[in-house]
Amino acid sequence: MKKHAIGGQSVIAAADVSFLGKKYSDGRRVLDLQAYRSFYEGEHTDAFALKTALKNCDSANLVGDAAVMAAIEAGFAKKSDVGRIGTLPHLQLYNVPKE
Repeated sequence: MKKHAIGGQSVIAAADVSFLGKKYSDGRRVLDLQAYRSFYEGEHTDAFALKTALKNCDSANLVGDAAVMAAIEAGFAKKSDVGRIGTLPHLQLYNVPKE
């Protein structure tokens, strides 16, 4: 998980470690986690810490089963909100409601 401050906004980027360093495509879209590894890679964390970080951010980019499931379990998204690029689950959250 990596925390970014962009234009006064807090952005969380998280990816399951097993997906980092690879490139995914479905023929229309590409997510290059080799080229953009540094955007997602930061502190190794668990689901609890990610859920806590999501409660305090403005937006999030989540990649992989564990990262996406943490957002769903915390109530920030539904399974139907999850996109896929090939086999890769991907979720973008905007204007995350604060508690």
